[in-house]
Amino acid sequence: MIIKGRDLIFYIEIAGQNIPLCHARTCTINTTATTLPSTTLNSGRGETNEYAGKYAYTIKGEGLNDAFDIANNFTLQSLQTSFTKVNWTFTDNSDVQWYGTALITSTTFDGAFDAVSSFQNELLGDGEYTFQTGHIVPVPPVGSSVLIQDQFGNAIATVAAPGTYTVTKFDTIDLHFWNTSTNLPITPQITITETV
Repeated sequence: MIIKGRDLIFYIEIAGQNIPLCHARTCTINTTATTLPSTTLNSGRGETNEYAGKYAYTIKGEGLNDAFDIANNFTLQSLQTSFTKVNWTFTDNSDVQWYGTALITSTTFDGAFDAVSSFQNELLGDGEYTFQTGHIVPVPPVGSSVLIQDQFGNAIATVAAPGTYTVTKFDTIDLHFWNTSTNLPITPQITITETV
């Protein structure tokens, strides 16, 4: 399985929605670990090392500036200056996915006179990240919604995805995920049955 860079998208959670970092051209996750040499002076062997602590990771992204996209460089600058940690996801929505929490440590705006302005962002991981392969649940695109129907197929509500819908009692609810660009349902659909 070859992972194509063009399929990987870096998302930042803003107001409960995963928004792709706008016009990003590259994204890098760098994981490092601190080590200590453990070779004795008279061992007569190749140098040995041991891990000295847990790993740390950084994320770097760069792209073209667009002031009107939601997850743009100005948004990251605002999150950085307000000391807000962000939830992030880096995935191809198919085979691989990383996600975790990070602090925005650097936001750079490049306004070259004879070129399109660009940005560079750096994030420092907060705790551990999670990595998984296969059976990746796609990040719902902005504008996605869930249609909630009763057992007779009658529409009850349309809820933005991801989102919540509060109920006190129901028998059967079908959750229909729609692709807003084609107006076709996304399969498989989910049915929740509850008797309480």
